[in-house]
Amino acid sequence: GRIECWGNNRFRQTDIPNDVFIDVAAGGYHTCGLRPDGRVECWGSNRYGALSAPNNSLGLRSVSAGGLHACQRSNDSQVECWGSDSEGQLTVPDPPFLSVSSGYLHTCGLRPEDKAECWGSNSDRQARVPAGSFIQVSAGYLHTCGLEPEGRVECWGRPQSRRGTPTRRAFRAVSTGGVHTC
Repeated sequence: GRIECWGNNRFRQTDIPNDVFIDVAAGGYHTCGLRPDGRVECWGSNRYGALSAPNNSLGLRSVSAGGLHACQRSNDSQVECWGSDSEGQLTVPDPPFLSVSSGYLHTCGLRPEDKAECWGSNSDRQARVPAGSFIQVSAGYLHTCGLEPEGRVECWGRPQSRRGTPTRRAFRAVSTGGVHTC
């Protein structure tokens, strides 16, 4: 239950509170953790209100930290976001969502029946989900990637996000960073 962070600590985003967490998410200038009691705590830069996690008792399942915002998903598949809403990344569509992923200025969620939906900035088409089924979605800086049921990764958004996408391999998970994908 203990986490460790390393790297750039300019905004104290790697200074972890002395507590136990069951989930952690590193954002652009902040980090958020989900405590066993269901509360979210964020640390680092609060310039855009990204540390102001709503105090609720929804029974939270996960937390996701983006560039200037963060989101949490509850047991009843609701998503709530806070921080900068400069591009509409906090305007969550109606539930249900099975997961949520916060990008730099956009957010994506996975709906039942393997459908992804994104909202917020679409400056590079990172919020324009292609047709198809996805079992996981990960929002990055100016791109988004989804994992298809057969293990193929599909990325959309900034054109260079497609460069080097392995097409003949089956993957179990996908994760986007600022400008890269794993």
